[in-house]
Amino acid sequence: MALTETICECSTRPNKTKALHHTIFTENKYIDWVDVKNTDQLYWATDYLRKAGMLIGAKLFLAQTNEDMFARVCASLDAMDNFHNLNLQYIPTAHKKYFISSMRKAWSQKKFRDKKDVEAAQDLLLNRKAKKQLLELSSAYGISSFEMLTNLIDAAYQDMTVE
Repeated sequence: MALTETICECSTRPNKTKALHHTIFTENKYIDWVDVKNTDQLYWATDYLRKAGMLIGAKLFLAQTNEDMFARVCASLDAMDNFHNLNLQYIPTAHKKYFISSMRKAWSQKKFRDKKDVEAAQDLLLNRKAKKQLLELSSAYGISSFEMLTNLIDAAYQDMTVE
C-alpha cells in the first residue's frame, strides 16, 4: 500500500508543480523592462540575482542563448513566491514587488552611469568639431554616438585587415 501511495504521489507531483508555477508566474508588467535581445542586460540581471542569492538553476547550467538567460531570470523571479498556498488566490508578495522594483531601478541607474561615462570619455577624447560630426552621424543613423563610434572603428579595422 505504501508503494502505491508513493507512486501516486510521484505521478501527481509534476501536475502540482505546473499548477504552482502557473499560479506564481511573474506577470509581464513586472518584467517588461527586461529585453530578451539585450545580452548585456541579461548578464547583468543574472549577476544581480546571483549576488542577491535568488538565482535558480544548476551550478553547471550554461545558457546558450539569450532566451535561455531570459528564462532563467524569469524563473528566478517566479520562484520568489514558491511557498504559495494553491487554495488561495495568488497576489505577489511585497518582498517580490520590492525586489523587482529595486532591480529595475538598479538597471536604470547602471544605464545612466554608463551613458555618463561614455559622454565624459567623448568630451575628453574628441574636439568640438569631431563631437558635432559624430552626433550628426549618429542621429542620421538613429543610433547612439557610442554605437556610431564603435561602428566606424569596426569598419576602419575591417578595411585595414582586408587590404
